[in-house]
Amino acid sequence: MNIHAFRHSLVAIFLTIFFILPDNTFSQTINTIPEFPVEDEECEVVFDLAGTPLQGVSGDMYVHTGVGITGGSNWQHVIGQWGDNNTQPKLTRTGTDTYSLLLTPSIRSFYNVPQTNHINRLCFVVRSSNAATQTGDIFIDVYSTTLSVNIVSPSSEDVMLAVNRQLPIVVNSPLADSIFLTIDNIRRASAAGITLEFTLEGSDYADNLWEDILVEATAKTNDGEQVSAAFVLTMIPTPTISEVPANVINGVTVIDSNSVVLCLTAPNKDFCFAVGSFNGWENNIGSFMNITPEGDKFWITVDDLNPYQEYVYQYYLDGDITIADPYSNKVLDKNNDPYISASTFPNLHEFPAEAVPPNASTFQICCEEYEWQNDNFEAPAKDDLVIYELLLRDFTALHNYQSLIDTISYLKRLGINAIELLPVNEFEGNISWGYNPSFHFALDKYYGTAEKFKEFIDVCHGNGIAVILDVVLNHVFGQSPLAMMYWNSQLNIPAADNPWLNPYPKHDYNVGNDFNHESIYTRQYSKDVMRYWIEEYHIDGYRFDLSKGFTQKNTLGNVSLWGQYDASRVAIWKEYSDYIWSIKDDFYVILEHFADNREEKELSSYGMMLWGNLNYAYNEATMGYSSNFSDISYVNRGWESPHLVGYMESHDEERLMYKNKQYGNSSGDYNIKQTNTALRRNMLATVFFMTVPGPKMIWQFGETGYDISIDYNGRTGEKPILWEYYSQWQRRQLFDVTAALIRLKKEQTVFSTETFTIDVGDYDKVIYLYSPEVDVVVIGNFGVETRIIEASFKQSGKWYEFFTRSEVEINSTSESFTLQAGEFMLLSTKRFFDPELNLGIETKKNIDSNVIIYPNPCQKNIKLSLSLQDKCELSVFLYDLSGREVAILAEKMNLDGGIQEQIFDISDEGLKDGVYLINIKINDIVTSKFIEIKN
Repeated sequence: MNIHAFRHSLVAIFLTIFFILPDNTFSQTINTIPEFPVEDEECEVVFDLAGTPLQGVSGDMYVHTGVGITGGSNWQHVIGQWGDNNTQPKLTRTGTDTYSLLLTPSIRSFYNVPQTNHINRLCFVVRSSNAATQTGDIFIDVYSTTLSVNIVSPSSEDVMLAVNRQLPIVVNSPLADSIFLTIDNIRRASAAGITLEFTLEGSDYADNLWEDILVEATAKTNDGEQVSAAFVLTMIPTPTISEVPANVINGVTVIDSNSVVLCLTAPNKDFCFAVGSFNGWENNIGSFMNITPEGDKFWITVDDLNPYQEYVYQYYLDGDITIADPYSNKVLDKNNDPYISASTFPNLHEFPAEAVPPNASTFQICCEEYEWQNDNFEAPAKDDLVIYELLLRDFTALHNYQSLIDTISYLKRLGINAIELLPVNEFEGNISWGYNPSFHFALDKYYGTAEKFKEFIDVCHGNGIAVILDVVLNHVFGQSPLAMMYWNSQLNIPAADNPWLNPYPKHDYNVGNDFNHESIYTRQYSKDVMRYWIEEYHIDGYRFDLSKGFTQKNTLGNVSLWGQYDASRVAIWKEYSDYIWSIKDDFYVILEHFADNREEKELSSYGMMLWGNLNYAYNEATMGYSSNFSDISYVNRGWESPHLVGYMESHDEERLMYKNKQYGNSSGDYNIKQTNTALRRNMLATVFFMTVPGPKMIWQFGETGYDISIDYNGRTGEKPILWEYYSQWQRRQLFDVTAALIRLKKEQTVFSTETFTIDVGDYDKVIYLYSPEVDVVVIGNFGVETRIIEASFKQSGKWYEFFTRSEVEINSTSESFTLQAGEFMLLSTKRFFDPELNLGIETKKNIDSNVIIYPNPCQKNIKLSLSLQDKCELSVFLYDLSGREVAILAEKMNLDGGIQEQIFDISDEGLKDGVYLINIKINDIVTSKFIEIKN
């Protein structure tokens, strides 16, 4: 055996790969036997997991593993599926935190790689047995059986180095007798054997600024064989130290019609370039940014701009990080923008070929300013709020702001006075709830343009409706520049020196990367976000997602401790609220908190509102089981102010109707699983929801009994958009009852009284409300059998039942009422408005089989063939898929019995090609069908 073969097969030598990480962060050691793995031989990999997320984790460990292929990519020939313990390799424990994996009989055979492919890398992610905890990506080079040379560090073929910095260079060649390093054609280092290590001093090349220097490593054998590898080094100076010009903010600041200043906060970075379509995407002296004396901001003035051109740009930091601007108000996304329709976002700038995926920022100096029509909008008082929470993606088929504008009339009929949108700032992907944010200042283009969003807000204000944004500042996802600038790629977590993010979350409910709200950088960033949407878009309120996570108190593994009173968290929220109210003093600050009542009471007293989740208790009641939803009352919680935003449904909770129909109780012929009965149960619950003083929230389509599970198509997956429910008379009754109750809440001060009690335990439930003008008693039977319910009255005499318009004589301070299962009454000492309801109708037959619509698709005419038993009234309405009424084809047309044919000319209605909903109402029976119109 010659010496080269001996070196290659030596099993006593360990190759130790140390991952270079920021100071004070975790490290991990991976050893291989032999030291230089070869694809056609056996290899043992030893993982030391001390200092990783898996340190001290009990149970078995597994690896998600594959290989890199020369001329291809990493993670080829992956074994098994993520989290599958039956197919993915299990590690052998060799010590407290050490594990091994034997790749036998050879690396190639273990991964089943054909001989035609050359393996150049092993790829691993070590995970726990339940796949809940893992390392980042781990890569190990695989070497050739012939002479080769590998520049281990740096890993890039193009390297930039500041003149005041050092560059560690590490070269390996497992079959070499010697290795030489030349820099700019001058030999600077040599080593006998298989490894060369050298530290390049940037100061030695101070005279070569902005020049490209060739760094070449050559491996030789004593037989005269040699092979080389190289990278290009560019020396750059230390940035010019200069204060940021006055009035310049993070992001883009317009100086005049031809120039802007770009400014980026990036503490502890050496240098930064601003590259884009304004400078040919060149990293040179012209794009080299200044640095502030404190060393935490880079800035540059960009001149000679066309004020009407949209420019695209990125930042390039420390020679290896390319990011979009975290303060950008418009972001291009190479992977997702192609799937955004031109009708939603016209003239969307294409992602430049010169830019580095996935994201790039844009700016334009002169843009047409939106002219606000409703600048004097006064938002409703907090305790009068009726909020409609919606996800635009699942609310209209076109999922854009124009379609949302077109539904305002529907929401106005319902009577809500605030719309709360799930996050609309730039998030990863297009199809999302929006809780995976990447850019907090940019609108996600999937829903439309900034101008159209402003128009939506303006239209809302013109209709007396406030707009509340769901804001996610507990965390940010990996495409965020705040994460990318300071990232530990080996552990796949934020680096320890990240100014904004914690390497590991502080609570168990965190997703993405956890913000550190005790950092001055996070607080400034958060305040900038809060100010931006108020000033730029005239937003009226924020709902803060996971507000309980705004703490540095580490409660991982102890959810109950996370919810206990946290003085530092309270202080943070008071600071943020004070800042917001300094900008707009009537702004809604709404927290998704769910913390200790002492903490929530303190925040409520300070002026914040808090979510009140009563989904479980109300749903138990609608399903016909004993429940107590007394916590819907802020008074019952001991709060001083009506700042509890109560809800029966939200984006996070299962739909009442779904569970009614799946799990509803029954007795005899009374069965809550039947749709009509289930809808009446939701009516009952709504009566006992809207009449309790304090702000309320409805989840989209709850007013028509949406009955598709939250887990349909995956929890956050797209859901069916069922506008046709509005035309079904049983569901329309629920809508009308909800609308009437909302109107009562807004118009009658008794429903904002501080003098009220609720007795809502078990099945017999009663609410008492008192005011100088009127007293109200609400009575409901939440059981599944007839019940006698006793209620108290402060005054005798004539009372008025709201829904049936009947009069009730009260003769004593205590009266008993016999209520059928699911029956309810709202009694008052004065008569309120007529809700124009008919709640006595229990069942009606749909006449779908007696109505024929043709042709379908249709062009100029819609023809109806009707089989009628007697004279009737016919009304025909046409709706688009957003629920907007687009045509009235007939209204209360008198028809005789028998076979009737009616032809409706739609040629002059201006209808675009597409699918529409046609509602055919014969007397009080409605048939709904979809038709397609092709002009």
